[in-house]
Amino acid sequence: MTLWVISLDENRITGVDIKRKLTALIKDNFKITPMWDEVKEGYKKPSFFVYFLNLQRLPTSKDSVMHVYPVEVQYQGSTNLDALKVAERFGQLIGNFLEVEGKHLQVRDFSVSIDAKNAWIDFEIEVMNTKPRAEATDNKMRKLHMRYGASGDYDKED
Repeated sequence: MTLWVISLDENRITGVDIKRKLTALIKDNFKITPMWDEVKEGYKKPSFFVYFLNLQRLPTSKDSVMHVYPVEVQYQGSTNLDALKVAERFGQLIGNFLEVEGKHLQVRDFSVSIDAKNAWIDFEIEVMNTKPRAEATDNKMRKLHMRYGASGDYDKED
């Protein structure tokens, strides 16, 4: 699944923000706190695990970078039917968008695999982070706008 959002550096969305949101979604709706790290001996079922797979950072221009977050949520349940029910409920909860830091990120390529009492829920999130323009550039544009605004002639060339 792919999620798109444009944000400024001070408001940029990170993988940690996305993982926290997914963890909170699972904890609030399934009353199970997902494990952030790898499987440890002695964990109890049912359990959730949230993984990011093969993170990518792709510069798209001088001022913007696309981050691709392939996500896998693993649910280890008691039966295959239980795993299917949880996966379907998770799909309903996440829907087509995941809200993170007030931004609605589109969910794409949502898929579920059920095997051996476990559900693997996979999707992808893309976040486009754009750096804010430099203050110097903003000041130049402000002065240019004020100069043309005072003359009343926006079409005039220098």
